[in-house]
Amino acid sequence: MNFVQMRAFNAVVRYGSISAAAQQLGVSKPAITQQIRALEDSLGIRLFHRKGNSLAISASGRRFLEPAQVMARVLDEIEVLAARTAGNDEGELRIGACAPFVLVPILAAFAQRYPGIRSCTEMGNSQTLAAKVQNHELDVAIATLRRPPPEFHSICLVTQSVRAVVAAAHPWARRRRVTLADLAGQVCVMRERGSMTRSLIEDAAAAVGVTLDARLELGSREAVKEAVAAGFGVGFVLDREIGRDSALVEVEIAGTGLSAGEYLYCHKDLAGIGAIKAFIDVASAVCGIGAAPAVVA
Repeated sequence: MNFVQMRAFNAVVRYGSISAAAQQLGVSKPAITQQIRALEDSLGIRLFHRKGNSLAISASGRRFLEPAQVMARVLDEIEVLAARTAGNDEGELRIGACAPFVLVPILAAFAQRYPGIRSCTEMGNSQTLAAKVQNHELDVAIATLRRPPPEFHSICLVTQSVRAVVAAAHPWARRRRVTLADLAGQVCVMRERGSMTRSLIEDAAAAVGVTLDARLELGSREAVKEAVAAGFGVGFVLDREIGRDSALVEVEIAGTGLSAGEYLYCHKDLAGIGAIKAFIDVASAVCGIGAAPAVVA
């Protein structure tokens, strides 16, 4: 017994025949006949008396008619809701991001184009976001990664590079560039483990034999920048995440391995569906990358 069978039963009663019910529901006569028979078999009763080509509702059928009508209305409401959601007239999209700098312009364009969809955003580091997308706690994420995650549908929106940030009074504030070797002996203000920014700078330094003095570890880039501005040491952020704080000075770091892509990703089977597809298309347009091709790892 299911909603479709109940709707077929209701339609036959309402429109007086299998032919009329099939025409109203946009299905074939055999389909309606099969649904009625399946419902009767499931209930163990006969809903209609058959007299030649005509049907008359039975006494048992009349007892089931009211709940069948309720179920038919529920199915109609579900289909209307599904159509509106699939058409991106309404719904909810759960979005994760490492930082607001790439995300916010995309959100603004998305909200303008699809005002009926509510966007719920969550910030986290790259590892946390990947786990939440994998577990369906987020629909889509934008994160800094060395390479696209092979288990997801992914597109690279932009490329970012790690920069050093220092207080305006720091000796490096008058320098345009430093080397990885210059970081030896500097007190470093680091992000938490799991941060791609931290992973990039630590791996690049280790590759040239430099051990970083990670004396202070903080759980967000905003906290890192506040600590650097207060004179705690040298911090590290991606070039699009520096912001406009006059108390901070950006310094380029010479070396390899300091760049990563800002990837938008989701489950492969969801990439072409509803609000997720719409978000991917808007993000691609905002970042100027065309038709949102899938990235193969």
